[in-house]
Amino acid sequence: MAVRQQRFVLHYHPKLDLRTNTIVGAEALIRWDHPDHADLLYPASFFHLVEASPVRQQVFAWTIDEVCRQIAAWAGDSGLHLPVSVNLSPWQLSDATLPQVLTDAIARHGISSDMVQVEITEGALIADETRATDILHQLASAGFAISLDDFGTGHSGLAHLKRYPIRGIKLDMAFIQGLAEDAGARDLVRAIVAFGKSVGMEVLAEGVETSEQRAFLADIGCDAIQGYLIARPLPGDQFETLALGWGAVTVR
Repeated sequence: MAVRQQRFVLHYHPKLDLRTNTIVGAEALIRWDHPDHADLLYPASFFHLVEASPVRQQVFAWTIDEVCRQIAAWAGDSGLHLPVSVNLSPWQLSDATLPQVLTDAIARHGISSDMVQVEITEGALIADETRATDILHQLASAGFAISLDDFGTGHSGLAHLKRYPIRGIKLDMAFIQGLAEDAGARDLVRAIVAFGKSVGMEVLAEGVETSEQRAFLADIGCDAIQGYLIARPLPGDQFETLALGWGAVTVR
């Protein structure tokens, strides 16, 4: 299977701070180097099979370990000191072993918990809210930052911000795509960003593809962006070069 054959790889999608114009983190995204395909396969084409298979825990454990290994490698190679976020599926928020998997991985690679962030969706939360509440509070107590992904596309985002230890929200790209031509979209994004800031959340917009979108988001106080305007998801070595070129945080 792909994990044993080392066929899975991770790419890293940069997060750009709009206040400092520096790379401040990345989101880890899995790819499959399938032997029968010339190009890497994206999760949409295979990850539903992983999620339904008995090896899903093994794939997740590999992902977390690889993220931690890469964070430590960046720090050792060039002093790059950046957090990386990983996406959690609904089943993971019902898995009592999740906090231990994360804490074991950071200990194994000698990094701190604030270097690994978790991103969840509202769909993952409502699958098993009682278990999710307990697990997320365990993660927060251990120092892992939690962000709510695809904010605004679910049914109860405001309630989730109150109920769970969430530090940040990610604006779904659907809100960003219509900014140039739709005054209503601009008003909505402005309101969401203002709300996020009013409750002490870090606000990141994803799917940013134009300089006009970036300028608007900076003007209304959005903290950070992701999108092809900055870069596509990159292999670890290419991300390192990009981040250093943007003046990312380093430690010596």
